[in-house]
Amino acid sequence: MDVAHNPDWAQGRTGSVAVGAAARPGMDLVVAPIDAPLVPGEVFEALEREWKARGAPLAGWLAPATDGGSRYGHPVVLGRELARSAAALPPDTPQRHVRGGAD
Repeated sequence: MDVAHNPDWAQGRTGSVAVGAAARPGMDLVVAPIDAPLVPGEVFEALEREWKARGAPLAGWLAPATDGGSRYGHPVVLGRELARSAAALPPDTPQRHVRGGAD
């Protein structure tokens, strides 16, 4: 696992996606905010299994769902093409716009 630190985190979460995409070009990303450190390892394992089962889609987006699927939490998996396109957005772009670009 690699960790990419965003020194400009206050500008917005999409800026952190850009940092991750630059650090690992051409790779899928897992975005996990450090202010929520109590996410159990089982959540990461379940996301990995589901991501692989869905064929690691290039523009995919996957996150734990709450409220019957009406809300999503963290961590979030972004396909490499979705991460690349999100990296071109302004850093304060809401994550729902990134999710809206997913297959």
